[in-house]
Amino acid sequence: MAGITSPAGVALQRILNAEGNRFPRLFRLVYEQGTMPALTFIAEVLARHAEAGVIEIDDPDVVGGAFLSMVVGGPATGALWGVTWDPDELDARMRTCVRLFLDGVRPR
Repeated sequence: MAGITSPAGVALQRILNAEGNRFPRLFRLVYEQGTMPALTFIAEVLARHAEAGVIEIDDPDVVGGAFLSMVVGGPATGALWGVTWDPDELDARMRTCVRLFLDGVRPR
């Protein structure tokens, strides 16, 4: 999170957004080499925990994407919009999102 919300991380995201129309393959490359490995890892972890009965989910890929959006997407988007994140506030936000997510997937 520190990297994504840092000035350099924000600058990189802004360049990608600005040049994405001219170089659509660039977006695809970032997705394939950045986002997709993270999504795959998260989905694999979720699937293992679901198989063990620790959590209840139907589709690890969809749920993994929701997790990534909650925990990373919000702060990253905020940083692009000029939000400056205090590291302690960002940590507290991430912990809240993780708790919310884990409560949502717990067996009932």
